[in-house]
Formats: sequence, structure tokens, C-alpha cells
Amino acid sequence: MNTHIIPTPHEIDAVIFDRIAAEAARVPDDTSLDELGSSAALDSAGEFRGYGFGHTPAEARAGAWITAWWPECDLRVVPRVVPEGWTFDIYSPGEGPVFRRTTPRA
Repeated sequence: MNTHIIPTPHEIDAVIFDRIAAEAARVPDDTSLDELGSSAALDSAGEFRGYGFGHTPAEARAGAWITAWWPECDLRVVPRVVPEGWTFDIYSPGEGPVFRRTTPRA
């Protein structure tokens, strides 16, 4: 589902904080991607820029925004304001482009 709902600065900050804290604490993440919703970030020209996962659509949108910038930059300098015109496709857990099979089943 394509939506014009964009991640807020607070949502982006929360996801960045959680990622930095988990990395610093070396907390293993054994969550299956099948359990998480996902989002694809599309810029104002409709080009794919990032993909994110989360327990909520807001977390997934923020994650997609963050991956549009990271790993090219430190998480702390990821912009907190999404420009006008960006859209975020939202997918239910276990769905979305990342789950499409690219090879036939044997």
C-alpha cells in the first residue's frame, strides 16, 4: 500500500536511538523478518531509495528512511525531516518485494 504518511522526526530519532543502543550493548536480534512489517521509501521522482522493517508501520517507514542514508553516513547524521514528495509503501509481515521469490522452487 502506497501512503503519503511519512516518518516523523520523533519516529526517526526513536529508531536510530534503538539501533545505536542495541549495537552498543551488543544485543543479538533474532527476530524473523517474517514477523515484521516492511516499508519501501520512494523519493519524489518515484525511485526506490531504502527498505525498512519494524514491529509497527511507523518503525518500518523510519527504517526505510534511515536505510536511504545509511551506511553512507553515521546514523547520528541521518536527516530527521523527510522532504515533500517522498512516499512509503507499507507491507504486512511476510509480504513485500523482499519476500518475492526470484528463483523457481525445486
